[in-house]
Amino acid sequence: MEEQTLEIFRGDYKTFTVTVKDSAGVVVDLTDYTAKFTAKLKPTDTDEQAKISPVDGTISNPATGVISFTLTSTDTDIPAGTYFFDVQISKIGDVKTVAYGKLIIIQDITVTTEW
Repeated sequence: MEEQTLEIFRGDYKTFTVTVKDSAGVVVDLTDYTAKFTAKLKPTDTDEQAKISPVDGTISNPATGVISFTLTSTDTDIPAGTYFFDVQISKIGDVKTVAYGKLIIIQDITVTTEW
């Protein structure tokens, strides 16, 4: 598993995907799994201190191993900066981290409420 970097403008809506593979590079069937994305200022922060609380992933076709996550404008309305994230999957209490890295929130330029 390789560290990833996600970049999102502050207050933007973004959907991204993670494809889960085993150590041999074979796609993992995600039938009966759930998935969560969490971002924190420090990796050692508690879940209660998370800047983006666990966001549920969507597994539309488990056989493909693909999880979709949607971060809303509310999720990303946090101070610009670098955060740490991970993606975990769980099946009957068996939890595995399948992605991790840095989440960079970029300061937005246009700040308006008139849409």
